[in-house]
Amino acid sequence: MRRRSLLWLIPLSVILIMVAVVQLVASRAERARLQVDLEMMITMPDGGVLPLREVLAPIESRSAASEAQLAAPSGAPEALRRDGEPGEEVADAAIEARSAGVAQPITLCDLAEQRLRGGDIAQAKALYASVAPGDADYGLAQRRLGWEIQTRFEGDPLAGVGSVNRSLRANPLDGNAWQDASRVYLESVTSIFR
Repeated sequence: MRRRSLLWLIPLSVILIMVAVVQLVASRAERARLQVDLEMMITMPDGGVLPLREVLAPIESRSAASEAQLAAPSGAPEALRRDGEPGEEVADAAIEARSAGVAQPITLCDLAEQRLRGGDIAQAKALYASVAPGDADYGLAQRRLGWEIQTRFEGDPLAGVGSVNRSLRANPLDGNAWQDASRVYLESVTSIFR
């Protein structure tokens, strides 16, 4: 009876050993954080083309403005997150702004998703890598970078380990981050023993 109750330790030990091996191999093959080419031309949703430097400029100015708003709180509602948590009044304000013809600013992750769906992996990679660690979409960007770009498209799961680890640190309760991390780890284990 006691032996059967301890049998669950075997698969748990195997999983822990696999994770440790992947972490060790990934740390030895650790690549520097992705460096983005600020002169890379990015295709915009309207069909125009801009250098990444110009795409990032309005986002950086918006983040500086939002930091100023945090320093001096006002009665304005906070920005609507992807999951819509802040409340109905913010969602209603966003709908009213859209119906009034006010353009909603596109985020780097939204633009990267469009480029990824469009099949332009290099642009999507540069956009995901440009998302700042303090950004609300940072975890999503690192998750997509680790699984979709580095593991699936580039075939380098060991490079994806660092990205999915950053994603898990950014959003430890995100089930999709854990799912993608497990995929990257599994691909890494199989690539180690090939």
